[in-house]
Amino acid sequence: MMQRQFVLYEGKLDSTSIDEMSEKIGRYFSENNATEKDILRLRLSAEETLNIWAKKLGWQTPCCLIKSDVFGITTLILQTEGISVDPSQYQDETLLSYSSNPNLVIALGLPAVYSYTNGKNTLKLRLPRKKMNIFRQIVIAILLALFIGSGLRYFLPTLGSNLDDIILGPLSDLFTNLLRLIAGPLVFLSILSSINGIGDATSFGKIGIFLIKRFFIVLLAVSALTYACVYWVFPITSLGGNDAGKSVFSNLMQVVLNIIPSDIVSPFQTGNAMQIIFLALGIGVAGVLLGESVSDAVRMIDQVNAISQLLMKGISKLLPIYIFLCISDLIIQSDSIAILEIVHPILIITLLTLLLPLVYGVYAAFSTRKSLSELLKNQLSTYLTALATASSAAAYSSNVECCEKRLLINKNLVQFGVPFGQVLFMPGTVVLYNILALWMAKEFQVTITPEWVLTLIFVSSVLAIATPPIPGGPLSSMMILFTQLGIPTTGMAMCATIIIITDYIVTACNVACLQQELMISDKKLNLRT
Repeated sequence: MMQRQFVLYEGKLDSTSIDEMSEKIGRYFSENNATEKDILRLRLSAEETLNIWAKKLGWQTPCCLIKSDVFGITTLILQTEGISVDPSQYQDETLLSYSSNPNLVIALGLPAVYSYTNGKNTLKLRLPRKKMNIFRQIVIAILLALFIGSGLRYFLPTLGSNLDDIILGPLSDLFTNLLRLIAGPLVFLSILSSINGIGDATSFGKIGIFLIKRFFIVLLAVSALTYACVYWVFPITSLGGNDAGKSVFSNLMQVVLNIIPSDIVSPFQTGNAMQIIFLALGIGVAGVLLGESVSDAVRMIDQVNAISQLLMKGISKLLPIYIFLCISDLIIQSDSIAILEIVHPILIITLLTLLLPLVYGVYAAFSTRKSLSELLKNQLSTYLTALATASSAAAYSSNVECCEKRLLINKNLVQFGVPFGQVLFMPGTVVLYNILALWMAKEFQVTITPEWVLTLIFVSSVLAIATPPIPGGPLSSMMILFTQLGIPTTGMAMCATIIIITDYIVTACNVACLQQELMISDKKLNLRT
């Protein structure tokens, strides 16, 4: 089939043309059954590109929107003439404050392809291919593992044992090693890029510094309260013998002293989370202090971070296969009934992440002298959007509208705090990390000491902030956390299953708590309108 092109719109780069082209793009993809989330991202990509072209090429430069059909695949093309202006090379001022990739076209994650040919700037917009929902893939993987694993265990035990030794076991170990390989560098680069994205303290301003302090303190508090709530399920199993007080103090001092690594390589070899975090914070702060003199190094770090995130995305696509291998291996070696044990942590995580926005809502209502019932009512639509989609990005517009119009939070704080908080403020994720670590420690009979619990509280809080916002990001953080706490990583597949299942309620918890925190911060900063 020959390539066919149709001009959908011709005009000049001005606000009216940009709006009309954006509207046509939205209408076209809507008619072709695109999701609201993808339509929003496509329109934002187009608007950002057209605004960049207008600023660089002139506001009355001719432009057009073209529909192209090649072998049945439709692409919408934005085109204008002039010097080469690649929109992916320009930073968005809003994103500069909180993203390691401060470019809206890149940050939206859509296949928007720029090219420059014969004096024409071209941006091609195409919907990503529809894929099966990851939740469905996980369910299918579990059901297949239950069916095949049980069949091999009870009807073909010899074949099952041989397959486990030759195929299932080695392949699941390979995936675990891949996770371990990428986890340390990924968390390190994520923290470093986040600090680099802050810029200097002056440009970051009063609001940014205040929010970072608040976020970390709240996450620490949530982590500590999580353990307090489940202490009766996961009690401390050792205090250190007769000299318990002295032993605990000595061990805590050793934990603090061990934060500083002997070299820059060993933390990544051993997966020592505390040392990796220390290195990232130290190097990141030094980069902020040195400013423009290390701008090339900062750009290189961002590029390496983008590469590592791409690798993690690739690995995460294999997650259903990994879960199938590990659960089949578990059934052949033990019993399919063991799979049902994941119900316990799922119920605990669900209960705590349901209660957390209610408890935090009481605190927010008391701090701001507002009605709790009115607060929760105002938050309901955003909460349900996040709950239904398991995506804070999908709930973004509803989140902003709720904060500005219903919660009456200062607009400047909302415009900065919502995107910034959706990346860094994840109290529900802290709950998830704590329960998974405690559950796996109990399953593998890891000794839980006071210093172990304090390490869990601190490291889970930092990792919740440092979790890369990509598929598989939480899994890489869990790998780092387990290694730090001495928990065998053989249970990672079960944890991955729980992460996928509870993602909906955890995301809704994160979004609701962020709104409540912004209300409190607005009051404390004296910004309320």
